[in-house]
Amino acid sequence: MKTYKTLRLILGDQLHAGHSWFRQKDPDTLYLVAELHQEASYVQHHVQKICAFFAAMEAFASALEKSGHEVLHLTLDETAQYKDLPTLLQSLIHTHKIKQFEYQRPDEYRLLKQLQGIEPGVPVTEVDTEHFLLPFDEISSLFKKGKATRMEHFYRKMRKRFDILMDGDQPEGGQWNFDHENRNRFKAKDLADIPEPLTFSNPVTAILERLGVCRT
Repeated sequence: MKTYKTLRLILGDQLHAGHSWFRQKDPDTLYLVAELHQEASYVQHHVQKICAFFAAMEAFASALEKSGHEVLHLTLDETAQYKDLPTLLQSLIHTHKIKQFEYQRPDEYRLLKQLQGIEPGVPVTEVDTEHFLLPFDEISSLFKKGKATRMEHFYRKMRKRFDILMDGDQPEGGQWNFDHENRNRFKAKDLADIPEPLTFSNPVTAILERLGVCRT
C-alpha cells in the first residue's frame, strides 16, 4: 500500500478547482473524495440531490487525478464498512501511514464539529474553503451576538468593499436590489416567459444502484 505524508479531505460541496490547495502537485499528498452513508442518510434527501452530489464528486476526483494530483475516490459501497467519517479517516491515516491530516472548514455546523472533534493521532490543520469573500474570522465583527442584522445591509457592505456591481460608490444601475418587485404575485400569464430548463445528460445508473433505488 502506497504511503503519503498528507491526507486532505474534500467534501461534496467543496469541489473548487481554484482552491489554493491545487496550485502545486505533491506526490506525498493524497486527496480524499468519498461518498458517505452518514451524508446520504442523516436527513431525508431527494434522490436527485444525492445523485448530483455523487456524480459531481466523481467527476471532480477524475479531473484532479488527470491534472496530476494523487486522488482516492471512494464510492458508497467502498465506505460501507465505516460507521462514520472519522472512522474512515482514521483507517486511511493508518493504512497510508499519514503524518498530517488537513481539511477545508465545512460550511455545515454538524460536519464542522465532527471534524474539529476528531483525534486521528496526527497533527490536524483546518483551512478556509475560499468559497466566500468574507473570511470566517471576520464574521463576528460584522454580526454581533444578540443583535439582529438585516442581510440587505450586509450585502451592501460587501458590494462596496469588493467593488461588486458598483458604479463608483453607487450600485450599478442605480438600485441596490429588486426586493420590492420580487414580492409581486406570480400570474398565469407569466408562464410563457419562463425559459426552458437547462438540462444535462449525465448517466447516474451506477449511483442509483449504490443507493438501492435503481429501477429496471
